[in-house]
Amino acid sequence: MSPPTVIELIDPRGRVNRKGLILLTTVMLGAQTGVYGAMYKMGIEPQTGIGLVFHSLFLWLGIVAVAKRLHDLGIRATALVWAGLGFAIWSLVLAFAIVAVISNGNTDPGGPALTLGVLASMLPLFAFAIWLHCATGEAGSNRYGDAPGAHGFSYPHTAARRHSAAA
Repeated sequence: MSPPTVIELIDPRGRVNRKGLILLTTVMLGAQTGVYGAMYKMGIEPQTGIGLVFHSLFLWLGIVAVAKRLHDLGIRATALVWAGLGFAIWSLVLAFAIVAVISNGNTDPGGPALTLGVLASMLPLFAFAIWLHCATGEAGSNRYGDAPGAHGFSYPHTAARRHSAAA
């Protein structure tokens, strides 16, 4: 099986193992660095329309990578919705707790409470990212596709059949 095509990289169906996730993460980090570096050199602010297009593209690619990794673990990608809701609740509770307990300007931008709050709110995301990179995927085929190949990717069963028939 050949490496994934661009269409297969933007399609959230299929599976990606740890090797494929590290490859995707590395490529996306390099692409983001290149795009935002070029925007900086050209004097384009990331908050402009073109920046929003790139933000949206990289967000979608990140969601696709996580969805495929969850599929490799045998977990539905809709679990991301629940994880996002949990993260939002955690961040809100943490923010209210910090404001209720700490005062005297320590919650101002650059203050120690704000810095601590931002770091504490990121802990679940950091733990999730570590888990995604370390968890062992299901051996063999599952309902999301065949076991990822040597390059770290596999496609949904129907796409895999079409892909191998075309080869």
